[in-house]
Amino acid sequence: MASTSASTSEIVAKLNLNPHPEGGFFSETFRDTSVILSKSQLQPRYKVDRPVSTSIYFLLPSGSVSHLHRIPCAEPGIFIWENLLQYGQTMT
Repeated sequence: MASTSASTSEIVAKLNLNPHPEGGFFSETFRDTSVILSKSQLQPRYKVDRPVSTSIYFLLPSGSVSHLHRIPCAEPGIFIWENLLQYGQTMT
């Protein structure tokens, strides 16, 4: 049985992803209600308090580039590479 890769637009729609300013697409799936750093303790570029942790979906389409960066909280992510997903696979 031949398999067909899901397109970027299908994955973006299925997971309700938004463009990420540094490339790719993302969606926050969890935000801890506990705060580790208040915005007064952070650099001015941070506009809100930082939670203890968040979790995201992140999609980097084939041929795209995203740069590594550090954030001031734990952020486990589910990273999705477009060419690895196939129709029939569960995306939860």
